[in-house]
Amino acid sequence: MRGSRSSTGTWFRWLLRSPVGVAVAVFLAATPALAQKTWTGAVDNNWGTAGNWSPAGAPTSSDDVTIGAGADVTVNVSAACRNLDLSRNLLLNTCSGSITVSGGVVLSGGATITISGACGGNALVFNGGGARSLAGSGSIVFGAGGSNATVAVTNSTALSVASGVTVRTGGFGGAISIGAGSSIANAGTFSAQSAGRTLTIAGAGSLSNAGTIEATAASAVLLVSPTTVTNYNAGTFTLSGGTWKAVNGGTLELTGRAIQTIAAGTDVTVAGAAARLRTGGTTSAITGLASVAGSLRLSGFIMSLTPAGGVFDLSGTLTLDPGTVLAVTGNYNQSSTSTLVLNMDAAGDTGKGRITVSGVASVDGALVINFLGQYIQPLCVPSNIFTAQSINGLFSALTLPRDESRIYATTGNSFLLVAQSPADIASAGGSPVPDGFITGEDFDLYIQAFFAELRRPPPENTLIADLVDDVGALPPDGFLTGSDFDYFVLRFFRGCDF
Repeated sequence: MRGSRSSTGTWFRWLLRSPVGVAVAVFLAATPALAQKTWTGAVDNNWGTAGNWSPAGAPTSSDDVTIGAGADVTVNVSAACRNLDLSRNLLLNTCSGSITVSGGVVLSGGATITISGACGGNALVFNGGGARSLAGSGSIVFGAGGSNATVAVTNSTALSVASGVTVRTGGFGGAISIGAGSSIANAGTFSAQSAGRTLTIAGAGSLSNAGTIEATAASAVLLVSPTTVTNYNAGTFTLSGGTWKAVNGGTLELTGRAIQTIAAGTDVTVAGAAARLRTGGTTSAITGLASVAGSLRLSGFIMSLTPAGGVFDLSGTLTLDPGTVLAVTGNYNQSSTSTLVLNMDAAGDTGKGRITVSGVASVDGALVINFLGQYIQPLCVPSNIFTAQSINGLFSALTLPRDESRIYATTGNSFLLVAQSPADIASAGGSPVPDGFITGEDFDLYIQAFFAELRRPPPENTLIADLVDDVGALPPDGFLTGSDFDYFVLRFFRGCDF
């Protein structure tokens, strides 16, 4: 090519005659154009009806599909598309239809893909290969009449599930199959939330969970059994990341994966007498639990631990709901970064979260006690909330219900919760330390303190005897008057009925 060509048309004609231009033309001719299909529903509600689409004709695997808000759409054929943008409900009956998506799916405005029918098989398939997404805000539901239909991820597809997406059981159970070389990265929710139904996550691929995996209904089961769960380290028996829940009588099974460590950033809940977190059969996944650096909540049962290595270490948060006992066979170590939360809703052991340790307990960090509902700790009835063979240390931070009638006390091998009356100001021997009981020592100490402090000028007369203000109302006002004396005497003689 010689000389200068300033005309666009001349350059274009040259390109078409050149070998490069011929190659480009051949490539473009061999590459199918990606079409846009938009649902109109002009004829009926069936995906396979050509007149329901603009331009006319049911979508193919090379088409991007948009279905806006409106009446439900029924997939009545073996459908396919590239990308699916869905703003209404899509109905898949496994006996008459399925859909294969080679791109991604966006669920908008709470759109739902409902899978039903008794024929089973792959109802929704992601097979595009490479990185794909299930995005937006909506649900995939295994509906009534289903027969364990499957959402399948195949062909080395790496599917990411967004935080606004839920895959759950409805009227029936179902399965999520992850093929060899494929993966699911979950930031949403996988939920077995229908009584007696099972959701299974299985296959030769891998699952990672940064969202929630849960079983939340009576006899509901969520089985997690793919070849690889990236949250789990089989060498150290460590569960890392995500939220894992078995509540309301549901069972979460991490097949073959016993847990000895709950890592930081991991949230595990087992709540309800019938709830289970297991490795298979009836075997608990956490009987050998030795370390909680994340968060563990137990509710409504006795959890017996024999920690690997003989020591249970708490550096994260442990919450025990009413009626829950954590029974540790071995030693207990609670670090300065930890928080122990004990929730209570009734008198006696059955209404309290508590801990028993067969060996030595070393404590630090925070203790938080919450009274739920209308519960009030009864006077003169100390509650044992923590028992060990021996206890070293004290909690460095303490949060109690904000009421003058509660107090926290210790003995040599236990921590006690006692209710404190304003008249409880002394312990046995007359020491000015409340002990949860109202006795003569309290009366003697107050009388001595009142008259001794009355002779001191303000504000030095506020050590013990100043209980109320000058009209008998809380809080103390820094002065001693007859109102303080009357307040004490009234509560002393009312004793444990106060």
